[in-house]
Amino acid sequence: MKCMKCGFDWQTYGEDLSCPSCGSSVALSTSEKQSLWEQIQASERIKDRAARASCLLTLAEQGDAKAAYAYAECLSEGDGVEKDREEALLWYKAAAAKKHPAAAYRLAESLRDKRFGNNAGQVFFWTRVAAEFGDMDAAFKLYSMYEEGEGTEPSHRHALYYLLKSARAEHVDAISLLAKMYATGDGLEKDLGAARFLLEHLPHPGFSQKMLLRKLAKVEAHEPDEIELPSEREECLMLGKRAAASAEHAVAAHLYFTAAYNGEIKADYALGLCFERGEGVPKNPTEAHRRFTIAAEGGLAEAYIKLGDYAKNGTIAPADPESALRFYEKASELGLAEGAFLVAEAYRFGTLAKIDLKKALAFYNRANAMGHKEAKEREHEIREAVSTLYDRALDHYRKADYAAAFTDFSRSANMGHAAACFCLGVMYAEGVGCKKNAHSAVYYYRLAAEQGNIDAIYRLGAAYADGFGVRRDFKAAESFFGIAAKQSYKDAAARVETIKRIRHKKKAQKVYSISSVLYRKGDVAEAIHFRSVAAKLGNARAMYALGCHYEFGDGVPMDRERAAGWFTYAKNAGFRVTARSDYKGGFLRERKLLLLRKRSN
Repeated sequence: MKCMKCGFDWQTYGEDLSCPSCGSSVALSTSEKQSLWEQIQASERIKDRAARASCLLTLAEQGDAKAAYAYAECLSEGDGVEKDREEALLWYKAAAAKKHPAAAYRLAESLRDKRFGNNAGQVFFWTRVAAEFGDMDAAFKLYSMYEEGEGTEPSHRHALYYLLKSARAEHVDAISLLAKMYATGDGLEKDLGAARFLLEHLPHPGFSQKMLLRKLAKVEAHEPDEIELPSEREECLMLGKRAAASAEHAVAAHLYFTAAYNGEIKADYALGLCFERGEGVPKNPTEAHRRFTIAAEGGLAEAYIKLGDYAKNGTIAPADPESALRFYEKASELGLAEGAFLVAEAYRFGTLAKIDLKKALAFYNRANAMGHKEAKEREHEIREAVSTLYDRALDHYRKADYAAAFTDFSRSANMGHAAACFCLGVMYAEGVGCKKNAHSAVYYYRLAAEQGNIDAIYRLGAAYADGFGVRRDFKAAESFFGIAAKQSYKDAAARVETIKRIRHKKKAQKVYSISSVLYRKGDVAEAIHFRSVAAKLGNARAMYALGCHYEFGDGVPMDRERAAGWFTYAKNAGFRVTARSDYKGGFLRERKLLLLRKRSN
């Protein structure tokens, strides 16, 4: 840059606009800058690359970040000026210092060159600066840099944060990669709805993306959840784990102390392990137990397992099986498969509680659902034993040894065998091998029905329909018979129809009773309405009463033809009176009493 006042010439990158010699300002006015931009546009139209580069240099020296970036590009490509990548690097840095995102990213990429030292730390720094300034290519690049630990400590959560950030800014590669990760559960929790949402926002999906989108057609799309960056305490915990993996136990313990002091419960758990093993700190079971307690109170499931072990083994106090079982159950409630498995083992072998194979099966099943490797095999072993017991009970039953059959059925039923529950219910219902007990029969039918035993479901329907062992409930009976009918169980459909007729009849009778109450209260119009409803539901007495209303013009216009019609309907519906006039006389007497009450009022 040349001073117009004293003629002094010096190199500047837009950081100082005063002459080093005379101190006068060399800053251009706004109109002069605008004129230079117009000259740049004109040079581009006539393809005068040298003039364009000269104008860009002048603006860049004035501190214009956009011009500095454009001039750096000219130097990098030799566009209008002699190619000079070292000089370009300085102009990229000048533009980046003024928060130009593309310049920061180009600076980072240039620094990868061996001629400039290939400084991984500097590459990472300027890439992150570019990402923070809004360059989404830089944000996408940060994903791989954090994953691979290029110029920084590896951090999967940081990597995901910048990947999601670039995907939300519609970076195509980021969207594709993140959608694939959500679809497969590789690198983050599987979320098909988020995968579909991302694929739907992909501008030009390829064949594989289209096929995946077709597979997710029935999944409800939703925007991916936010990914928060790790806090300082989480960073300390992460670094501590890396130090421990490298056998730097003293460093790891120090980092755990820092994270725990700031409230990170996982660090308390890690410290507990350090004190338990004597890694980086003196071995101290009491302090380990204290740290595990803090972590457990913070809701860490793994800490409850440790507390359970301490209570079971009596490490720092007398053994307490009940507390140990309670700790393991709490770990299971918090979703830890190991907790459910240990509870199942306790109930199976009676180590911490009374043997209860039914509970053991339930916890093995829970542990298996959570992904425990051994739980499925253990569950299978128990079920095989229960099936063998059930087969032996059937053999006793066939040989008419009902007492032995009842004993074996009871044992297998108490371990959750559905067919055994049903057989035990039948024996209680019929009094075979035991004293007849309707309530016990229904109890075991219900246990079998809950596991899908169709015979038990039908028997429950019959129990509710007949009031056997339970209070009669036609609605419940219809529900159970309906389930059996859907599976084509014999007679179930017919029983459903029978129950419907009974419920229909009871409803019609109830509506007619309401109409009678309304009539006695003097609300004739409302009484006729309810009698009409009851008549439509098939109540013969309601039909006959409507005939009387029309015959005597009570609450409706007199119409003997309609009256005769209702009398005929009533007769066909089964209404019978020894002397029809007696019933009509009763109707007339009731009507007279109603009229007298109205007059007296």
